[in-house]
Amino acid sequence: MKVRVRRSAAKVVKPAPAAYSPPRLPWIDIWKSRLFGFPIPRSMLAVVLALYREQKYRIKIRRSADRYSYLEAEVVSGGRAAAHRFRDRGVATIGKLVDQAGELWQEGVVIGDAIGRLPREPLTGVRGELLTAEEADVRIASVSSRIERETNEGSIQHRRVSNSAKLLVPLITVLDLPILTLFSGTIFNVAWDQISSGGSIVPATSAIVFGLLGTVAIAAGLHVVARDVRAYKDRQGHISLPKGQAGLLPKILLIGSSVVAVGAGLLMGLRIVSDGMAADSGPVVAITLGCFFGLVVVLLNLIVFTLIYRDGSVLTEEVDRLTFQLSAVRRRELRLEQRRDELVARMALLVVRGSKVYGLTVAKMARPIDGAHQAVAIARSLHQGVSWNVEFLPVESTSFGLFAPGLDIDMVPLDKVMAQLQALACLTSADELRGGAASSTTDRADSTDQAISTVAA
Repeated sequence: MKVRVRRSAAKVVKPAPAAYSPPRLPWIDIWKSRLFGFPIPRSMLAVVLALYREQKYRIKIRRSADRYSYLEAEVVSGGRAAAHRFRDRGVATIGKLVDQAGELWQEGVVIGDAIGRLPREPLTGVRGELLTAEEADVRIASVSSRIERETNEGSIQHRRVSNSAKLLVPLITVLDLPILTLFSGTIFNVAWDQISSGGSIVPATSAIVFGLLGTVAIAAGLHVVARDVRAYKDRQGHISLPKGQAGLLPKILLIGSSVVAVGAGLLMGLRIVSDGMAADSGPVVAITLGCFFGLVVVLLNLIVFTLIYRDGSVLTEEVDRLTFQLSAVRRRELRLEQRRDELVARMALLVVRGSKVYGLTVAKMARPIDGAHQAVAIARSLHQGVSWNVEFLPVESTSFGLFAPGLDIDMVPLDKVMAQLQALACLTSADELRGGAASSTTDRADSTDQAISTVAA
């Protein structure tokens, strides 16, 4: 027969924590705090007294420093909630900056594409051929190099006329207008002294019209002939017409322009001779003045022809034509680059503003948590219900609060929007836009989305 021995386990009973009586409140300090906000800040006084009463009337025992009471946890969680609100406001503010940065980046992409298309801008060559701006630039460099080489070799074929001398062309051309008008008035019997009283209106109008027609015809004829004959200029700047039928048309043009120039001089001479004879100046004086001023008119027309003929060559004309078109492209490129630089500067300003908002947000987030820890510390110093060991957070700590281990706040949303802003700033830089001008807009948009998502992750 087996006898079972019942063993009763010894029950270990933990001793109950010893009750303690907290020190009495220093009412002098309490009233000083209510009146002057010192030594306890007035905004924390109610919270500190509530924490003191919790420890004295509810907890009634000593506890370790790393354990929060319910009311202490509520105070600290209130600081955490306030920090979250500051964080969300910062995220919203920086988010608006990100939206603005996105608009700037899109405009920068459009500008970069426009700059990238400028070398392919269509231009018209001197022979009517279609050239791109890049090809025109190469052509200008090639022709200019040839002009410089021939000029260094002693050729004056490409010599240009100064701008001040070019101004004489329209001024001299206008001098033909009164000559032709007065001569036409003689033919139509215009009484110029009766125009103010309403007489000879129709004949005067006809004379002015024929004067304008003759002036335009002389100016256009001299201009066209001089530019056409310019193609036959030799290295010494002289006219070297080809022999045979190839030189027939230039000869006809030269003879025709000479006849027109001499004819204008004859008209001037006849008008002066006629007026001189009518004024009883004598035939010698009238004929002398007529011949003199007739030669002056012929010489002036010859000067117009010479100025147009001497102004460059066929090669310089090609350079002028391409340069005129290419200068418009260059001005448009300059305006686009200036606008791009403005976008880069505005983007840099957005990054500065975002960094400022980020720093202020972090400082505001730390303030309510520090205040909660300060209130808890003041209350504990009054009731002495917590052990005395206090460890402050190191300066380089990423946690919030005053005492270790601190509180960790989710900074991912704030860091994410700041990273997006910085990524857009990098993509909107002048070097990035200039380097991406050859790529398509879709490729750059895909790379931008990938960069932002990578940084945000």
